[in-house]
Amino acid sequence: MKPLQFYGQVEFARELGGNWSRQKIAVYYSRGLLPEPVGYVGKRPLWTKEQIEEFKKKLKEKEQR
Repeated sequence: MKPLQFYGQVEFARELGGNWSRQKIAVYYSRGLLPEPVGYVGKRPLWTKEQIEEFKKKLKEKEQR
């Protein structure tokens, strides 16, 4: 079984690519526009790859409207 990998804001932005930065992820997070984190390291939120992929899918759906 593969261990879970967790992604912080920098990795989240990197996975989204394009014009996404850690700062933009932080703003989206503070506005409640990102998935609920699965955990925290201190106050830093962490997400799974699956959560990021689902978020990417929702972004593409919005772009197609």
